[in-house]
Amino acid sequence: MKSSEYFKNSSEAELMMSLSLGNREAFNEIYQRKWKELYNALFHALRDREIAAGMTMKVMVAFWKNRTRHLYPEIYPNLVKELQHELTIYYELPENHPDKVLAIMALAYLLLQPSQIKADPALFDCIEIWLETQPENRQEIFRLNVYDELTVEQIALQLHLTTEDVKGELHRLFLAFEAYLKNTKP
Repeated sequence: MKSSEYFKNSSEAELMMSLSLGNREAFNEIYQRKWKELYNALFHALRDREIAAGMTMKVMVAFWKNRTRHLYPEIYPNLVKELQHELTIYYELPENHPDKVLAIMALAYLLLQPSQIKADPALFDCIEIWLETQPENRQEIFRLNVYDELTVEQIALQLHLTTEDVKGELHRLFLAFEAYLKNTKP
């Protein structure tokens, strides 16, 4: 088995290949690289440390258990797949509910890899349909943040808002999307 020092300089493709062969050191390196980012994204979205920590752990355990089934040479798309499953359980949605599957995928991508949403037409359409239900200022903030990948500070400067206003609107957008998942009004 390769030492953990070896994997510190490994590419994601090398880590995923070693992981698929059952290498625990490769998994440990992936865990060290990604757990905090995953936890922070979940905490930011769910605003509950215990739920975020528990879901992070469940995603990482599933990532290890399903190591031979990962389809992508990059880490994030495989993490997103595991996160989709955990979000489906968290929101108590049927796995195959047609309207919800894309929404859960979109939420997982929003949390982990927002730049990939534009690359998938189905995800993009799902987000856009929901986004049209939001006030115009929130739509603009969302598009600048997710599609154009601007920071909160850059959005605030561009729209002549405070950073706190932008953060508040982004949080309200997440709550509205969460309500959409639950089929309730925000």
